[in-house]
Amino acid sequence: MARLRAPWVPLLNAVAAPVVRIRSTAAFVAGIESRSVARIGIREPVDDAYRVETAVLVDAFRAVDSLSPLGVLGLRDELTRRWATRLWINRFLLRHPEVGAEPVTAPIVVLGLPRTGTTLLHRLLADRSGMRGPLLWELLAPRPASDPDGDAARRRQAAERMTRLARRAAPAMQVSHDLAADRPEENLFALPHHLAWYTRAPLPGYRKWYVERDATPDYAYLRQQLQVMQWGEPPRRWVLKTPIHLWKMDALLAVFPDATIVWTHRDPARVVPSWCSLTESVRLLNLTRVDPAGLGPEYCEFWSDAIRRALAVRAGLPPDRVVDVGYADLVADPDRVVTRVLTAAGAPATATAAPRPAPEPTRLVHHYRGDRFGLTEAGVREAFAPYLATHPQTLRTG
Repeated sequence: MARLRAPWVPLLNAVAAPVVRIRSTAAFVAGIESRSVARIGIREPVDDAYRVETAVLVDAFRAVDSLSPLGVLGLRDELTRRWATRLWINRFLLRHPEVGAEPVTAPIVVLGLPRTGTTLLHRLLADRSGMRGPLLWELLAPRPASDPDGDAARRRQAAERMTRLARRAAPAMQVSHDLAADRPEENLFALPHHLAWYTRAPLPGYRKWYVERDATPDYAYLRQQLQVMQWGEPPRRWVLKTPIHLWKMDALLAVFPDATIVWTHRDPARVVPSWCSLTESVRLLNLTRVDPAGLGPEYCEFWSDAIRRALAVRAGLPPDRVVDVGYADLVADPDRVVTRVLTAAGAPATATAAPRPAPEPTRLVHHYRGDRFGLTEAGVREAFAPYLATHPQTLRTG
């Protein structure tokens, strides 16, 4: 079984604890802006709303008393990347306003609870001709394929360094969700705000703020990044994915009204313990202490709330707007599932898959136990009772 974290992680935290912390939200945000300007060389100020909203997130992390120095550095680096990206996108759109007219037509959006096959289905769909899934290295620094800055190689190398560091710091991550620079990845990397931050630390104040706000500007910014990335290319349909879309399906559909939603399903009693195992690995990098037994109840409530909100949005949609995919069906016959999804989305179902790389070496099995996280099958299913009542087939999806 892979280690949850590398042995050097707590040592680094112990050494850095006296000096690496968020002493002031305003100073931390100002530091992020300075680092972004130094990195990207663009001095035009970012929009004030983004600065204020970034401070909300930083405030939430500052309130976490167990936030580790590595967690502080990781937050600083990720927010610096996002700020630099926003500076670049803003300037590029000012110089090339025609990009704003680029159509992002009928994307296919994969969502559903995590650990339900969303990653597998996303990558299979993106492999089909005429489709495109944003690659991790593209999401980390979106640019047109023409590479106007001439730095595509550097951006790809930066993404590769990030994934190598993630594997070294949390070896278990390569079992539960292995990041790779050249693979399609979750578009949460392009969303200004999302509740995936919750994997790093419990952030109840930020969650309340996020749930109550209109997320339409977040998805509009995602659309802008897709327009930039596709500019000058032959048209292809985007395939997007993240379980986090469950929280804001209304905003997603407001910005992408012609999207086809693909909703994956699996027994929550299998999903939640697996997610807790992944989250434990991430939190051990960001916090000085993690209580595994508390993760189960926390995430039963977290994901059942997300499902409840998504079901409410779905109730107002025509039935043909959503394609349901069972995990067991996907694993048993992925090509058949992909064909069904493409047909439902009005895409050529006969589209061939791109050549696939040679099979990877045998990977470690992702081992986890529900009782470690304070979970029982009956308890998880009770938490998701409204979902199971609406989609009883989930209990048969493995």
